[in-house]
Amino acid sequence: MTDIRLFAQKLMKSAEEAGFEKCELSYMAGNSSAVTVYKNEVEKFSQSDNGGFGFRGIYKGNTGYFFSEEISEEIIPVCIEKAMQNAEIISTEDKEYIFEGSEKYCKTDTYDPAFSAFFAFYGKKRRIYAGFGVAFCRKI
Repeated sequence: MTDIRLFAQKLMKSAEEAGFEKCELSYMAGNSSAVTVYKNEVEKFSQSDNGGFGFRGIYKGNTGYFFSEEISEEIIPVCIEKAMQNAEIISTEDKEYIFEGSEKYCKTDTYDPAFSAFFAFYGKKRRIYAGFGVAFCRKI
């Protein structure tokens, strides 16, 4: 199951059926690249995809949590069970609240054209890292 919206619908329905009062899903996805350049030549290039989801729900008045890198229909019962167990063993009197959402959200543009300048380094050997919209360069 790669459609995160379908996954979220199934997870939320399962959580409600299991007795969660309110719940939320946080989804993270990204990729990272590493390029090593020496004397204007690319020595190494690697790329990886990563991500996962975090589930938080209120069960019997307490908050239970679960995180997984796996996003599949098979993980849903595991998520529900572990979040329920987590909520049942929490011994704090502090209550957590789940934000209901807003009517309106602002659009954001996180692309920065200056990012491509990192790949224009010449001369000394350098490694460039990029991931989740953040990049930095380190001399090797």
